[in-house]
Amino acid sequence: MFHNSTSGFRKSVRCPSSDRLLAYRQKRLGSYASDIVVAHVAHCDFCSAELEFYNHFPTIPDERVQADLIPGHLYDLARAILTNKTSGLSALRTIAGHSREED
Repeated sequence: MFHNSTSGFRKSVRCPSSDRLLAYRQKRLGSYASDIVVAHVAHCDFCSAELEFYNHFPTIPDERVQADLIPGHLYDLARAILTNKTSGLSALRTIAGHSREED
């Protein structure tokens, strides 16, 4: 196809993002942005293959999913663990006590 043996088959910093390729596929880009994608795909095996991949799946409208809130005690534990605070142990004890109360 358009393979350039020195670059390999991978996405480069010049490649449009996957979101941009999908937006092009779904005809959500303006003409200028679409022209840029077309010009890039014409010489990039990776993006050409990625776009071909998207062509095998139906276009569905954007769905917005409402995420559930994390219970406060789990949020506190995760925050303590991620910030490596010693309070993580006390938060864990609180959760352990919390789960016993719920049984």
